Amino acid sequence: MTVILLRHGRSTSNTAHVLAGRSEGVDLDERGREQAEALVDRLGSLPIRALVSSPLLRCMRTIEPLAAALGVEPIVDERLSEVDYGQWTGRKRWRTRWTTRHNCGLKHWSDLSPNCAMTCAAQ
Repeated sequence: MTVILLRHGRSTSNTAHVLAGRSEGVDLDERGREQAEALVDRLGSLPIRALVSSPLLRCMRTIEPLAAALGVEPIVDERLSEVDYGQWTGRKRWRTRWTTRHNCGLKHWSDLSPNCAMTCAAQ
């Protein structure tokens, strides 16, 4: 069995530079819809038997054109949901990086670990 993992197409939160996390209603932007349509050309000829998606709108919208072309009903799996950013959800990415980096005394953003992120968010 071959498994192909796809990231959702470009979303409205990507272009707004916002951490969407599990926010509902975040859709694809125009470029994201083009990317989703392009999946039909790139993957439509493969013997795909199942499409499994996160329940998030942007993920479902990404596979809709491919599912339609293949005649496959997508399976929604809650376990594929996005990271929960907690208090960071909806914040501008640059603001989160700057605040966390400086609150934690980090020299570079890449020094941030998930444990540090949660500690800093609580400060």
